[in-house]
Amino acid sequence: MNKKNVIAIMASVGFMVFFGCGREYHGKLIPVENEKTGKWGYADTLGKIIIAPAWDMAASFFSDGPAVVKLNGKYGYIDKKGKNVIPMIYDNAGDFTDSLAFVSVNNKWGYIDKTGIEIIPIKYDRVGNLPSGEIYCQLYGKWGIFDRNGKVLLEEIYDEIREFSEGMAAVKSWNKWGFIDNNYNLVIPCEYLQVDDFRDGRADVIINKTTKTQYGTGAARTQNYDASGRITSSSSSSNAALLIEIIYTTYRSIDKTGKIITGSERVIESTGQVNLVN
Repeated sequence: MNKKNVIAIMASVGFMVFFGCGREYHGKLIPVENEKTGKWGYADTLGKIIIAPAWDMAASFFSDGPAVVKLNGKYGYIDKKGKNVIPMIYDNAGDFTDSLAFVSVNNKWGYIDKTGIEIIPIKYDRVGNLPSGEIYCQLYGKWGIFDRNGKVLLEEIYDEIREFSEGMAAVKSWNKWGFIDNNYNLVIPCEYLQVDDFRDGRADVIINKTTKTQYGTGAARTQNYDASGRITSSSSSSNAALLIEIIYTTYRSIDKTGKIITGSERVIESTGQVNLVN
């Protein structure tokens, strides 16, 4: 065997070690860093290199799809052969969950499938997953909801949307709260100052808040500061004159139709700001 043939065989063996001759590796792959180059690749559970280190960052493979890798400031995805299956074009990217992954370009967010097709356009300011699988998307300060096929379930019309509880989700519009049902219809108008989530078929809501101030006495401590913020002097009194803010909050409990539950109205008194009277 001549020298040329020996070199050819060694190169072939090396290719098999790193890439499995182009066949997909079916065992568990663990991200590993080459300490000399700072590049990341993948090894099996015994430490044998399966995919040669070539990226600036490499995330774990999950059962649901390709793995996120980063090179020269951009993110993309590779399969278990080390092949780049989704281009390195994203500023940020997440792992695949239920066949979708969030990605970002120029501070805009969306979702792609395992082939790189945009299921939810990369145009939103913020995105997130609901526990039930639907996707929140925010555009120009307003939130909407998509299903995982990219179908619009709720247009971007609400300032806030909470998670569903007992088939109802609290939504906020123009600083008032109401509820949508699991068909994404507004069934209780946005007319409450604050709301709790539904529990056992009812939700507490705040319908009114009023405040008044009154004079009183109590313990107080005053401190004086110099220009640098250091305390220069302090004094205390157990009988100081105070101006006290009293807050009266009116609660009711409603059912899933918005009907007030009989006998549920109550007014809670609490203390707001307390100021020292000079």
